[in-house]
Amino acid sequence: DMLNGLEHPVQRNMLVGNISTLDEFVLDFEVKFTGTMHKWSSLVHFTPEEAFQEHYPAIAVFPNSRKLHVRMATTLDLNEGCDPFTELPNGNWTSVQILVIGKGTIMEVFFDGKSVCRKSMRGDVVPGIPNVKVFISDPWQPAASAIVRRMSYQAYNPTPEPTGFPTISPSTSGPIVIPHNETRRPTNSPITLGPQPRDTLSPTSASPGTHSPLYRLLTDAPTFMPTNAPLTSMPSTAPVTMAPSSAAPTLGPSTAAEEDKRT
Repeated sequence: DMLNGLEHPVQRNMLVGNISTLDEFVLDFEVKFTGTMHKWSSLVHFTPEEAFQEHYPAIAVFPNSRKLHVRMATTLDLNEGCDPFTELPNGNWTSVQILVIGKGTIMEVFFDGKSVCRKSMRGDVVPGIPNVKVFISDPWQPAASAIVRRMSYQAYNPTPEPTGFPTISPSTSGPIVIPHNETRRPTNSPITLGPQPRDTLSPTSASPGTHSPLYRLLTDAPTFMPTNAPLTSMPSTAPVTMAPSSAAPTLGPSTAAEEDKRT
């Protein structure tokens, strides 16, 4: 802050500091008007010599108004710039920002963060001019009826533009890293089951012998299971239910007739 955190009533021939000029810069300050002047009045003036015509930049106020007249000296004209149409309020603080970019070829003015004036200048701003005096206000015009605070003059540093490539969180949609010794099946693929291991029936257990028809039926038959069903193995010790060996077979009608003929 060039004003050391103080509020400065604008006074004629009030020198507050010195700078070296930049071809791209931002001048920031806050101003509160307390009235108007019937003549042109000076608010802020940066000049390398005690010369009314050189503005690096200069801000004057229109007569009987609170409209700003923003001027900048270039290699082709000592009085280029733009004049915002918006009139500043009386009795309230307004943030004023003067932006010079494009290697000193474009000026833009903002009030409270809103652009109110933009102008392409014909000449270039000359950088590196040393010992430029900063007045609030200058010695050649009446002082504006206003108070100024929080003034700074610094190099313009543009904000980097977005690259257009959003950052992807690895935990959501980024690539999945699978260890070299692990194979991972996609979650939406069907489960394909090949031949499944059969349960082993021990000849010494309570299960039927290895030569019984039921044993061969259990061990030789293929295992069928729906592809989307969970894989469930039958415990190896599960008992096998068998019909009693002495049970009489059930005869169909044709077999019963033949038996009657024999009796």
